[in-house]
Amino acid sequence: MTSVTLSTPSTDSSISAKLSDLKPAPSCDAITTTSSTHPVFVVSHPFDVKTSCAVRLRSADNVDFFVNAVIATMASPVFAKMLLPGNIENLAREEDGTAIIHLPEWRAVVVDTILRIIYPSMRNPDIPSVSHIYAVLKAARQFDMGLVQQVAQSSLAQFVPSDPVRVFAVACAFGFEKEAADAAQAAIHCRKAFQHFRFEYLPEMQDVSAGMMSRFSFFVNKFGSVPNAFSFIYPTAGASPALSSGYSGIKPGAELIKVADSCTLTHAIFSRIPNDLIVYSSVNAEETFSTHKFAVMVSSPVLADRLRDVSLSGLPKLVLPESVEVLRCLLRNCYRALNLDVDVVDERAGGDRTRCLVGVALAAAKYKMAAVVKLAHGDLLSLIETLDPLEAYFVASLFGWEVEARLAARNAVEMLPDFHYVPVMEEASAMSYTRLLQYRVSVQEAVKGVVKEYVCTNSYFTSPVWFVGISPPEQTVPAPKDYMQNYCGVSLPVFVPTAPSESYHNLRRALEVNVKAAADEVVLEFD
Repeated sequence: MTSVTLSTPSTDSSISAKLSDLKPAPSCDAITTTSSTHPVFVVSHPFDVKTSCAVRLRSADNVDFFVNAVIATMASPVFAKMLLPGNIENLAREEDGTAIIHLPEWRAVVVDTILRIIYPSMRNPDIPSVSHIYAVLKAARQFDMGLVQQVAQSSLAQFVPSDPVRVFAVACAFGFEKEAADAAQAAIHCRKAFQHFRFEYLPEMQDVSAGMMSRFSFFVNKFGSVPNAFSFIYPTAGASPALSSGYSGIKPGAELIKVADSCTLTHAIFSRIPNDLIVYSSVNAEETFSTHKFAVMVSSPVLADRLRDVSLSGLPKLVLPESVEVLRCLLRNCYRALNLDVDVVDERAGGDRTRCLVGVALAAAKYKMAAVVKLAHGDLLSLIETLDPLEAYFVASLFGWEVEARLAARNAVEMLPDFHYVPVMEEASAMSYTRLLQYRVSVQEAVKGVVKEYVCTNSYFTSPVWFVGISPPEQTVPAPKDYMQNYCGVSLPVFVPTAPSESYHNLRRALEVNVKAAADEVVLEFD
């Protein structure tokens, strides 16, 4: 018999490692430690007793829980399908005949918490940490357990005062706007927590975008003074200086680019070979694309499998979750992959060309369109040097382009007084954002170290104003425009003598050279 294993592709090893350090909820019985690395979980009542209608749930750390099949079926559609007659016979069996469901991603402490929530007449367990809530929520989403999600969500509130950044990350990952807002508000009163966010990436940020963390930073720095419609999960008007007051809120999958009047794919091939496939977006079913099944199936083995299952009665239709503009670009790239000369982006459509190209590259990767991925990457690389440095950094980080990411990060730190919002942050990861923040702090510390060696601070000014070893003259004037007055956010001497000596000029030039050299030595963290 085959063993059935449940898995979620999005869960990575960093999260699994974090879960291994979790302790069981206080409602569980004691843990005995036999190894300095992993504790051994002891199953307690009622999951330690086999009954006639029980199945075994086997955790990642090989702990077996005896679970009533009826309760498991009622709590989870996923378990219900596996335990249907005809399916349950395919499960692996223990020697005593009990069916086994393997849960390779979830340690016993997580499984125990979930079971104590779904079992009737049992008190909801105490959840010991935000990390534990995160694991329980991920498992609840995998098994489609609404009750478990409700209990875990309500448990977040108790950790808002002590761990607001982590709560914010979990809330954003699961779309809990209220909890995200409460955590951000708490972070305003906990500057230490905000500094913690600036310097450290948390495992719970795995499913959080750079855009969400940017809005968190913006909210805290504004001390919560934002419009009433402000949202952390979706960009809205007033979410950053770069979003104008006329900007409408974006919901998941909503149109990010103004669609042209016609969605027709124009090429001579359509006059020679009639289209035999209709493609449209689930976001906007009114806009459809007439295309060729052959072009789509050759480009994507994933979509080819889906089209084989499409009914042959009438013109087949394919519904995809991408936006209308991304679908237009994606389909045109299918033809480009066949050496048909079409543009990747419809120039009649206004809006964010960069984000459209990013959407095409990500969709092409999801549908395993290798040739289209190559084309989209080429288009982005040819565009990246012309982009705002912050936009270029997030694009490069998103696709693992290390050289371009390091150059863009260096330019962003040097050229931008602060990090503004760019739409591609919605696709970029929170890790790329926190790394950029850390890089900026490291560069500034390096520059400050050089400035400290050269200049002193007047008691009346917070900025460095004069060079060590040179006596301040009686009269000074503001530094001329060709003198750097700020580098990477660090102030340089702001006054010069009315008649500066050669020694002064030499020190000033040496300072500028050395602060640039110090900044160049700082390396952006990159995988």
